[in-house]
Amino acid sequence: MFYPDWLFVFVLLGLVSCMTVRADDVASVADDPIRYRGGDISMLIQLETRGAVYRDTEGNPVDIIPYLRSRGWNLFRIRLFVDPSKDFDRSKGAVQDLEEVRQLAKRVKQSGADVFLCLHYSDQWADPKHQTKPDRWKDLSFEELEKQVETYTTEVLQTLKDDDVVPTIVQIGNEITAGMLWPDGQLTGKNESVEFAQLARLLQAGIRSVRSFKTEGPPIRIALHVHGGGQPGVPLWFFKGLENHRLDFDLIAVSVYPSWKDSLDVFAQQARTLVQTYNKDLIVAETGYPYRKNLFVETDKRFMKWPLTPQGQSEFARQLIDILRQLPQDRGAGLVWWYPEAIPLPGLFMYQDGTEGVFDSQGCPLPVIETIGDSNPFDKNKTAGLFMNRF
Repeated sequence: MFYPDWLFVFVLLGLVSCMTVRADDVASVADDPIRYRGGDISMLIQLETRGAVYRDTEGNPVDIIPYLRSRGWNLFRIRLFVDPSKDFDRSKGAVQDLEEVRQLAKRVKQSGADVFLCLHYSDQWADPKHQTKPDRWKDLSFEELEKQVETYTTEVLQTLKDDDVVPTIVQIGNEITAGMLWPDGQLTGKNESVEFAQLARLLQAGIRSVRSFKTEGPPIRIALHVHGGGQPGVPLWFFKGLENHRLDFDLIAVSVYPSWKDSLDVFAQQARTLVQTYNKDLIVAETGYPYRKNLFVETDKRFMKWPLTPQGQSEFARQLIDILRQLPQDRGAGLVWWYPEAIPLPGLFMYQDGTEGVFDSQGCPLPVIETIGDSNPFDKNKTAGLFMNRF
């Protein structure tokens, strides 16, 4: 069997143990309002296949799902594309099909954590600038597309149910601030009332599928997700536009990225307004912050106020969780760190060079793992050692 030269580098690095990041064992606090603490691990199988190795604080290789679960992470988000490319680099990682989701979901459930399923309703990345219809749906009429959203959602849920991995949360669309399934459900601003009505019908098709799906446990919670949680007016405008359509969902989901000009001060204000206005829980479905400098992010001190160090990354997470804790009526449901498994691998495209992951470039755990997972991270006696690190 042929092994590339770079693999031996990882083996040698693995012989050096990761210096211990001090932290007390994760405690369980019954009245903790932050119910969901976790990450989007959608790339994990792809990275493992290409040689990624993750380690505990002693340098021992670990499966990061049970490892993170042992540190208090209890929710893992997994994205799904309809008919994705198999070319990781060309698609920039948008390769997660139903079979890959099934594999990851089983591992999550085996760890005792919950699955957060993110439905992109696209063959490729769906975000504020891209919401391309799946190729095999492109010629459907609007009514046919509406029905397809419902049918597809049900088929996915049934497949996961057959595997005994029913999601705890299902996200209908990804960062749908500008709509989804363009042009049918696009929000261009030219005729907002008509466009929001069209989008609402597509969202309701997905919601209808989830609401009617029979589970043996608690009902699946439904999330609607927009970007710009810390950008003035963005989520407020979106949910205001859907207000008259009375969509039956449970979670307001937002992305908060300082590297994309999200302000935590703005997020704190908007989150409070959102939960008070709509009487719903709010979850940060995507967030991240670099633990070191990289060439891919322009450091704007107005938003990236924390040092680009392991301590700075951890402090950002702490402040974000603090905002969620302070929301009225315990409406701050939790947060999901995006791409926690990201570590640089030779020859493989890696978003921001893996600098927003929760393991360093040698696969050693960073302090942010404890900050996210700790059920009571603001007890100073518990966190006194969290920010000691090996750098």
